[in-house]
Amino acid sequence: MNFDFRFKMIEKRLEDINEVLLISSGKGGVGKSILAATLANRISDEKLVGLLDLDLHGPTLPLLLKHRGRLKGLKDGIDPVMAKNIKLVSLGLLTASKPMPLKGEVKRDLIIELLSEINWGRLDYLIVDLPPGTGDEALMAVRLMAKKASAVLVSTPSPHSIGAVKRMFWLLRGEGTKIVGLVLNMAYIVDPRLGVEPFGKYDAEKIGKEVGIKVIAELPLEPEIASSVPINMEKLSSEFRKGLEKIYQAVREPQQIW
Repeated sequence: MNFDFRFKMIEKRLEDINEVLLISSGKGGVGKSILAATLANRISDEKLVGLLDLDLHGPTLPLLLKHRGRLKGLKDGIDPVMAKNIKLVSLGLLTASKPMPLKGEVKRDLIIELLSEINWGRLDYLIVDLPPGTGDEALMAVRLMAKKASAVLVSTPSPHSIGAVKRMFWLLRGEGTKIVGLVLNMAYIVDPRLGVEPFGKYDAEKIGKEVGIKVIAELPLEPEIASSVPINMEKLSSEFRKGLEKIYQAVREPQQIW
């Protein structure tokens, strides 16, 4: 990357954060933002958590956390809003529901500007909802937070999604990013009367070998999330909550970092 004085400011903004956790996918529509929001809710029961929404074209975290406030620029930067006990920053808190057309260079610059301006303070975890895919904005975000970052990959069991997440895996590997594991989302429907796997029969171990990384959790399709805004953790199925615990455990005590 060419030198930009804001890079040093980003290092300073992140210096009181113990770990940056990148929630990443190879494509949109796999439930990446829902995982980021629910995982942040779970971890915030015990730790100091920030949540950064870098999905520039479809910022949904304010909706999932039902926060309608506005980010305010101060002399020394931007203070996150508080969504319960989570520090939240999202482009959706700057632009409301208005569309914001962005070109490649503008998107990269916006990510640099956001990261250089946010006053996170002390955090145990900063959870980052990365832009979907392997485009320039995702790559820029990964590089800017590389020193403190590890990543959780998210995919459905769909062959198209698995192919996309493999590309993301190799992008992260190429940048030297630690990878905690792969989460298969919307993998099955809980109702035992249905016995449905929305994307067909799948083998988690086989998928892990294909991607090159261990599957750390398989999450069900969770209808309560669609009908419950803000997310009500108590209404989530026990299977979904058990999956979150597996992810959190893998983050806290990684058995093998790829």
